[in-house]
Parts: sequence; structure tokens; C-alpha cells
Amino acid sequence: MSKTILITGGAGFIGSNFVPYFCEKYPQYKIINLDKLTYAGNLDNLKECDGMENYTFVQGDICDADLIEKLFAENDIRGVIHFAAESHVDNSIKGPRAFINTNIVGTLYQIVSNLKVTNELIGNLADKEKEFKYTFEFSGDASYAGTYSVVDASNNNVGTLTLDGTGKGTYTASLKAGESIEFKLLPNGITYSIKQDVEEGYNTSTSIGDVEITGVTAEEKQINYIYTNSYSVSTSVDVSAEVTYDKEIIADMFTLNITDNNGYTDTKNADEFGIVNFDTLEYVDVEGTYIYTVSQVNTGINKVSYDVNTYSVVVKLTNDGKGNLNSEVKYYNKLNEEVTDIVFNNEY
Repeated sequence: MSKTILITGGAGFIGSNFVPYFCEKYPQYKIINLDKLTYAGNLDNLKECDGMENYTFVQGDICDADLIEKLFAENDIRGVIHFAAESHVDNSIKGPRAFINTNIVGTLYQIVSNLKVTNELIGNLADKEKEFKYTFEFSGDASYAGTYSVVDASNNNVGTLTLDGTGKGTYTASLKAGESIEFKLLPNGITYSIKQDVEEGYNTSTSIGDVEITGVTAEEKQINYIYTNSYSVSTSVDVSAEVTYDKEIIADMFTLNITDNNGYTDTKNADEFGIVNFDTLEYVDVEGTYIYTVSQVNTGINKVSYDVNTYSVVVKLTNDGKGNLNSEVKYYNKLNEEVTDIVFNNEY
């Protein structure tokens, strides 16, 4: 039962007659009855709704914007039947403020939308302080001209959207990881578009698939979009070595090993030319310094004097923030002297 109808003022004289009729006639709809229960509201008039699976009563004020937003966010509300109103003439003279709040402000909350965009960031090496620029374009008609509040995730005011005399306006914002921006109480019927600037090295996706989003505020009460900016970098390093021998070298005659302190190991035999190519070292979303040791394995071949030297392979990885993982590779002998090649010299 996903389709929902919100009925306001359903405990009043007219509403309490309508609600039971509607619940019974349309069991496929979930009915939410929102009523403040002032002097004009009485739940005794709704006893026949008790036990109906498609009926829910919520006590609250239609002027409570947070409550209205919560109801729309948590329910698939397809329509609003609006009975909530102040109609007692004598009371309107004594206390006009309540009439203005309920009949104008509260009614406004039923016909406006909030538009919210949240910026998410994924990636071990993503820059958490990086700002992503968003451009919002709004277009309506002259009746939409005016200013509208713009708030952050904590509902703090961060700006003002201005629609000109033709109902058009543009707003730009920069959001960091986890930040959001929300346009409050936009009239239904405004066409909007959202575009995030392309950032080098980042892959952008949204909660609806399209990176450039367009829509109309009439479609939903609370409109939420999530932009996800993913950052991933990778690189690879090839390490090779050479074995020499003062006699003829036969393929697989000599064996070399490369290891690190984290348990990585790779053992390879030299070919007939004495060349050893180790498996390619792969790096994904990491940076820093990685040190490997290359040594020769004494396989016990008779009358071979094995070179017992060891070499260090130092790989330094740096992330440039633009989608590139740069690598610098250096070789050192056991005296910690930098060398250009790894060579093991064996003798007969």
C-alpha cells in the first residue's frame, strides 16, 4: 500500500465526514489524517476509522513546516485534500493571526517544494577539503518572482535565491564532502536544472543516474538528489633483474626472489639469457614508500658459487590529486648505494 493521500483537518466537521467515506471507498490508498485538534476537531467523530488498516491519524499543525516535510519524505504522498482552515468569523476578529497562519501560511506549505542536493565523496585518496561547484538554473513565470531561502544541512541560512520579474534565476554553490544545500519553499511548477562542474580525476554520478539533472518542483514535495564524486588512482611497476655466469646459462638454472615485510613474495627463474622478470607490482588507491628485497636462491647446483648480495627496490608513490598515481623506483645494493640495475654474478 504505497500510494498515500494526506488529508488535513480531517477531524473537523467536514473532514470527519469525508475521511471515513474515503477510507472505505479507496482501500488501496493509505490515508494520513493530519489535524491539530483545536476546538473544531474531535476524534470521536472518527471512531468508525478505528481498526482500518489504511488509516493513520497524526496530530500536528499544518504550519509546522518540519512536520510537513517529514510526512512527505517518509510517505509516497500522491495528493493532498486540504480541509484545515480557520472559519469562525468572531474568532477572526479577535485573533486574526491564527487565521493568517492557518489559511495562508499553512496552505502555502501544501503547495511548495524543497529542493536539496547533497555532495558525497568516495575514495581513500580523495581530497576531503575539495570544493565541488554546482550551478542551479530556475525558470518559471512572472508569478514566481521573489526571493527564496537557501540553507545548509543544519538548516542554517547560507544564501538567497532570487527569481527575476520573468521567474528566472541562477544560483551557484560550492560543496565539500558530506555538505548539502537546500532551496526552501519553492512554488510548485518551477523548472530547475542542476549541473556540477567537471573535476579532473573524479568520476561523478547521481542518485538518479543523470549527471545533469532537470525537473519540475510540482513532481514531489521534498526533492532530494545525491551527487557522488568518486576518486580512484592506480599504477604499476615492473621489476627485473639479471643473472650472469661464467659458463653457459641454461633456462631455469638460476632463481631469484622478491619479498617485502608484509608477506608479499614472488619467485622467478632466469631465462636462457639470465633475465628475470618479476610479476608486475600493482597499486590502487595507496601512496607512500614501499620497500622490497631481491635475493638469489641457492638451488644447490654443484660447483656454482652463488652471489649472496641482496638488493633493495624502493617504490615511492605520490597522488597528484588529478587522477594520477605517480611512481618513482630506485635500486640499492646491500651497501645502500643507488645502482641502475640488479645484477647477480655467479661463478663456476
